[in-house]
Amino acid sequence: MKLDFNQEWRVYPTPEPEEWNRPRTYEIVNLPHDYNISLETQKERSTGPAGGYYPGCSVEYEKDLCIPDEWKNKLFFLEFDGVYHNAVLWINGKFAARHPNGYTPFWREITEFVKPGENHIRVSAANEDIPNSRWYTGTGIYRDVHLWVKNPLYIPLRGVNLTAKAAEGQAEVNCRVTVANKTEEPVQAVLKVRLTDPDGNRSETSGIISIQAQRCQNVELRVPVSQPRLWSDETPNLYQAAVELFYKNEMVDQVLSKYGLRTIEITPQKGFLLNGKPIKLRGGCLHHVGGIMGAASYPKAEERRIRLLKECGYNAIRSSHNPASEALLNACDKLGMLVIDEAFDMWRVPKRPYDYSRYFDDWWPKDVKAMVERDRNHPCVIMYSTGNEIPERDGRSGGYQLSREITDCFKRNDPTRPVTNALCNASPDADIEGIDANLLKNADQIYFARATEAFAAPLDVTGYNYMPERFEMDHAYFPNKVFCATETAPADSCHGWSLVERFPFLIGDFVWTAMDYIGEAGIGRTLVDEPLEGLAEYPYRLAGTGDLDLCGRKRPRSYYRDCVWGIAKRPYLAVEPPCLYGKKQNTTMWGWPVVEEYWNYPGMEGKPVKVSVYSMAAETALYLNGKLIGVQPSGKPNHFIASFQLPYQPGELTAVNLEDGKEICRHTIRTPGLPAHIRLTAEKPFVNRGEEDILFIHAELIDKAGNVILDGDDPVHFSVEGGGSFLAAGNAAVKTTTNYTSPDQRLCRGYAQAVIRTNGLLKPVTVRCAGERLPESKIVLPLV
Repeated sequence: MKLDFNQEWRVYPTPEPEEWNRPRTYEIVNLPHDYNISLETQKERSTGPAGGYYPGCSVEYEKDLCIPDEWKNKLFFLEFDGVYHNAVLWINGKFAARHPNGYTPFWREITEFVKPGENHIRVSAANEDIPNSRWYTGTGIYRDVHLWVKNPLYIPLRGVNLTAKAAEGQAEVNCRVTVANKTEEPVQAVLKVRLTDPDGNRSETSGIISIQAQRCQNVELRVPVSQPRLWSDETPNLYQAAVELFYKNEMVDQVLSKYGLRTIEITPQKGFLLNGKPIKLRGGCLHHVGGIMGAASYPKAEERRIRLLKECGYNAIRSSHNPASEALLNACDKLGMLVIDEAFDMWRVPKRPYDYSRYFDDWWPKDVKAMVERDRNHPCVIMYSTGNEIPERDGRSGGYQLSREITDCFKRNDPTRPVTNALCNASPDADIEGIDANLLKNADQIYFARATEAFAAPLDVTGYNYMPERFEMDHAYFPNKVFCATETAPADSCHGWSLVERFPFLIGDFVWTAMDYIGEAGIGRTLVDEPLEGLAEYPYRLAGTGDLDLCGRKRPRSYYRDCVWGIAKRPYLAVEPPCLYGKKQNTTMWGWPVVEEYWNYPGMEGKPVKVSVYSMAAETALYLNGKLIGVQPSGKPNHFIASFQLPYQPGELTAVNLEDGKEICRHTIRTPGLPAHIRLTAEKPFVNRGEEDILFIHAELIDKAGNVILDGDDPVHFSVEGGGSFLAAGNAAVKTTTNYTSPDQRLCRGYAQAVIRTNGLLKPVTVRCAGERLPESKIVLPLV
């Protein structure tokens, strides 16, 4: 029996030693929970630009567990999907478990620690050892927690492993199950496996298993499936898998899960094949931060992230640079998003003074095992990554041997999936085992290939970060290798994708990043007539990169990528504000020029303005107030950009896509009028079924005609009534001092977002937004 253990935890800052016996003030929270996001950012004594200037902190979580009399002789397990970090579990005052890694799951049997009646659970999360990360991590129990209640004859946690083989009209699912017997007698039990497709059709089998006392036994059952409904990115069909254990005709345990039948094949000649069909990975790197809610992994919010990326044309993500939450993997299973499941950002060689490298040698085998056992039944996971930009790639610190050991560990725990690693360039000055660096300083083209050859040898797919020039060259060196562009710059999207389309051995492109995130402050910023140096100073908070901003809205680069991927539905008018005309925009490799789809620049009438139209069409025409400005070539031969220059005048600016001189489609933007009110809209229809949900409310400053006014930065206040409670608010500004847990915010570019958490009550949800100079707006989400 799997029980939700997320409700009503007491949380408070870790007291100083002399304060433990004093009364303390705590807050009641429902998990998942990121304590860090509620703290104020600060320039000093903080995580610095890498962590978005949030302070480090340590927190305690407490919860009571009541064990009723009917649970007598049961076994109890606590399962944590993620605690950041250095988690310590205490049961009734006794130490029960420790887990340093902030991203991998862990579980502990707690039977020996608990008693009938009331029990006390405490979890510590210590995140004051900063800096320990290159990005914002959050602090606390930020992923789901479950309590498992088992009989003495049971299926252990993560004790079911499903693998599928499929051919024309037939499939077979191999179900490998571990059964544990904690009784004092040998037993004979019956194991049943049932698969139910989306239409309710069943396939099942069963077998008898004998287990000695106090032992575990593995059993394999094969389930034939006729006319299988295969899972893919386009048709994410999921079966309901039920594994049931019977003893003396009574079901003593049951494990339920969703499972997708699919096959993977990767070859340098055919590339990546899903169910025998070659596809290219339209990928994005994705940090674990889910928006203005911080690191907390709310299942509905994770599903929203994946839905937004699917709508933008992505079919793959890379969990950068750590295992994703199970909530996110569930969303990827449901919606059809392929996943490169990444394990580590560092091995033995540290990237930050207090990072995971301190624990790596003692913990990596356990963390890999925990990650794979949790993730191997997710059809969305197509590949594991052993790490990102690992310094040991050139052989230092035993990197060659370690690469093989970690890859082999993944293969032992899951032999069905390929393994990759995301390599970046290597310096000829590095101390490389077995290679005379001095002889290679003048041979840069072969240096990297030779320096990393032994490191990459055990990998099924070699990932390259920011090295598009190497793919064709290194394919000549290693013709049997499969490559993937595991991290690429936004400005290289057109060239990078052309390489993916051209070479079968290059299976995909993953941009940094799919969505903006907290930390690595300002790595995607653009400065005008100023030099760029390193990360940005306070009050920068966000990276400022990403096809989607922190609130999940498309940025100009996302519209450009639509053209590159051939999915654009209309031209995009990328207007450079006229105040920037003639000035030099200095953009980082992760940034994008300052452009906006907007046409309102009072006081700039008659001044020159540059307009770049992102267009798939052969030609693009531009009109201002009905007058033709010009026609320019666009489409792939012109990198999907048609460039224009014109004097600014308010009114209507229209781009028209042309093929053979005929109009295909058009898009118009208009100069807005004066602010009239704040428009509130819900991102999706809300159906209150008494279940917890996460609602995203958009607040936009508009004129009387409904045109959005990007110039507005009004202060606003959000309030919530009825069947929901306020969770977060923000505006996706890269530079900010606002606290996302406050209902008092400020519009940025005429926009703010409120996030509402429903409370399980069957009541309508009312959200209000009040400004200083505009009337209050409200939206009522009724019961449906």
